Amino acid sequence: MKIRSFTRSLFFFIILLHVTLLDFMFVNHSGLVFLPKENSELLTISVHLLIAFVSLLSLIMAEEFRKAYKAGRFSVREPLLIAASIAMASSIGYLLIS
Repeated sequence: MKIRSFTRSLFFFIILLHVTLLDFMFVNHSGLVFLPKENSELLTISVHLLIAFVSLLSLIMAEEFRKAYKAGRFSVREPLLIAASIAMASSIGYLLIS
């Protein structure tokens, strides 16, 4: 249980660091641009924490799903996989268009 707790904590902080670093700087035609003032605002920090928390919840849900599947409590059938693929493709398409 300690290893799982450590792994989840590490996952949370790695995602938080990753999102924060990606938001901290960007590259344009004249070079690297740092945004320390925008990145230290309360709204920005809360959005980064929210993203890390939702990512952690997704990890926990995937772990529980995998455990239930291995225990044989349910089975995944082809229509579910097709529906999940359509949902994922739709969400990616929406993000690319908007």
